[in-house]
Amino acid sequence: MVEKVGEDLVQLHRTWLDGATLDDHLWFLSICTSRSQGLRLHGGLPQADRWLWKILQLGYIDGRVADRPWDASTRSMRYAAILGDRLQANIEVERERVSTTLVTLLSIDLALICLLGRSPRG
Repeated sequence: MVEKVGEDLVQLHRTWLDGATLDDHLWFLSICTSRSQGLRLHGGLPQADRWLWKILQLGYIDGRVADRPWDASTRSMRYAAILGDRLQANIEVERERVSTTLVTLLSIDLALICLLGRSPRG
């Protein structure tokens, strides 16, 4: 199911298993998170996001025997990683929306300056 969405992060984040148990949902969504984070890593993460990527990775990979994983800790870690991935995706969408709006406004201001010879705001 994850392979069907390819590199479309929005579609990947909308993927859901109907009728699955909690553990199956968390396991499946942690696979989606791994895919999502892998696409971000290979797409080039801003330096500030690399730390977040490493922290999220701790939650969606299987714990080592030395970490003494138990069911509740594994569920909590996976849930936190899945939630963090979704929040990161929403932040990226909003960052893109805001930067696009800012670029549009600056382009309009520059066009008006060229036409009027002065700033339209002052």
